[in-house]
Amino acid sequence: MNIIIVQVVVFAIMVVLFGITAYKDRQKMSVKDVSVVALLCVLNVVLSKALSIKITPAAPILVISLASVVSITIGILYSPKISLLAGLVIDLIGVLIAPATGDGSMPFLGFTLTAMLACFIPSVCSRYFKDKSKKLVITALVSTVILAIISISFIIFNNDVLSLDNKTKIVLDSSHRTLIMSSIIGIFALVIILSRVASIKLKDKVIIDINVLTLIILLEQLICSVILTSFWINIMYGVPLVVGVGIRLIKMVISLPIFIILTTTLVSFLKKRKIV
Repeated sequence: MNIIIVQVVVFAIMVVLFGITAYKDRQKMSVKDVSVVALLCVLNVVLSKALSIKITPAAPILVISLASVVSITIGILYSPKISLLAGLVIDLIGVLIAPATGDGSMPFLGFTLTAMLACFIPSVCSRYFKDKSKKLVITALVSTVILAIISISFIIFNNDVLSLDNKTKIVLDSSHRTLIMSSIIGIFALVIILSRVASIKLKDKVIIDINVLTLIILLEQLICSVILTSFWINIMYGVPLVVGVGIRLIKMVISLPIFIILTTTLVSFLKKRKIV
């Protein structure tokens, strides 16, 4: 696929997204908002660039980073317009302090759009599901979980070998498939059980139910990490989509409980200290 065409299309999407959001969201940023968002953006970049762990055989397919926790937190605490701007700032800072080198050094707007959506999606979802019935939230959450399990099953059971690169391959036999699927189903079951008995209660009458938070994290990870990032890396590096999607789906499930705990902690800390 022609990268220039992709760049133009992505840029057009960004402009339209900014235009619609700016028209719908008229909230103004205070000096305090600017300061806090700036600090969170820097924290995101530090977690992404300096403290991320690249799994060597699978790089650049698989990178373990807690930066998504900060992006999700920004989206939960701030409006869609502010969240979009924060995502843009995060990408710009990342490019400035750690520019890409080699064949992939060309600035690629696809990753910019992903950074923006990583903050924007949680912002929109947290506000949309805030006033919705618990039954609707649970239904959406369970549907998303089922979709993820079906997707992982399709990839695991329709591929005998997963190639991480030209040299490293994973041969999938029945024991590997059973272990992977049972672990994934177990983690999802644990998360859903915990989400039924816990909630994040914040001041200012803002209540973020754990069900909503779990749904937000799943949607953000599915759209930004599993789908978009896999697609961009396919375009930039030629990595097969099935490889990128499969690995990121498994990583998403493993990191889900960690993201829930850390996001809960960070949001609660910022609220209790009246930082936001």
